Amino acid sequence: MDYPDLFSPTPTPIHTPAPPGRGYTGGYAARPGTGPQGATCRQCQHYALVEGHIRWYRKCGLMKERWTHGKGSDIKARSPACAKFEAEIPELEVQP
Repeated sequence: MDYPDLFSPTPTPIHTPAPPGRGYTGGYAARPGTGPQGATCRQCQHYALVEGHIRWYRKCGLMKERWTHGKGSDIKARSPACAKFEAEIPELEVQP
C-alpha cells in the first residue's frame, strides 16, 4: 500500500490500482462483445434466471458447472452477446 507524501509537490495515490484482469466476471461462456452485432445475453437461449433465497440471479446456462452462490458467476442481461451466442428459440403458440 502506498502512503501519501504530505510534502511532495505532486500527490501520491493512496491506493495502488487493481492489477489488469480480463474485464468481465467468470459467469460468461466467452468474452462479451465477441458475438453478433447488436445481440445481448438476454436474447440468447442459454440465458437463465435462477431463483435464490429472496431474488433471481442471471446466469449463463453454458457455465452451469461453475455457478457459485455469489456474484462471481452472475452475468448482465444487457451485456453484448459472446461468441457462443445462440438465438433464443421462439415458443410456438398452440391453437385449440
